[in-house]
Amino acid sequence: MRREHYFLIALILVVIVLFGFGSRAGLALQAALRGPMLGQVGTANVAASLSTARNGLTVPVYSRYPLNLKDQLSIAAGAADGIRAGDIALIDGYFVGIVEKTFENSAVVQTIFDKRFQAPVRIGAAGADALLKGGTDPEIALIPGSAMVSEGDQIYSAVEGVPYGTPLGSLRNLRDSDDKVFRAARLAVPYNSGSLKELTIIPATKQ
Repeated sequence: MRREHYFLIALILVVIVLFGFGSRAGLALQAALRGPMLGQVGTANVAASLSTARNGLTVPVYSRYPLNLKDQLSIAAGAADGIRAGDIALIDGYFVGIVEKTFENSAVVQTIFDKRFQAPVRIGAAGADALLKGGTDPEIALIPGSAMVSEGDQIYSAVEGVPYGTPLGSLRNLRDSDDKVFRAARLAVPYNSGSLKELTIIPATKQ
């Protein structure tokens, strides 16, 4: 078979992969082959701006400028891109929130900065149990008074559906609770929560 025939067959296979699949793998391959997209990112071409990272999709966050709202974030990808309610939102590997609802080409992420958000977490090498209470300045509550924890200890997720051990940040402002039985603290995150421009979305873990 002549070299031209091999080239034609390879070209046909590439076209089938790129346009025959609507999965995340297909979208990721399209993005990798096309390279960075120039110009305006709109609904029709948002799939081309998606790239793979940490076994998920890195997607743009819609701007709410000049408002500094961070309890809920709208992202520029949705059900058509394989995103489902319950999927996990990360920034640089740190847990930010959970996809609350999806639309065809967009979705809404409930973040840890939403006062409605609560989730069990663990602290430090000892794995002390605690409860994350969301809000503008998230609180780590119900830390047992006997727990061996200290300022700067890492806080990580222990909630079903989120990969176990996913980091959230570190412990700060550790203090006794009013009841003197538990202690409380604040969550220090290693990113600017008011200027998130993209998130990585990964599927929720199956139980």
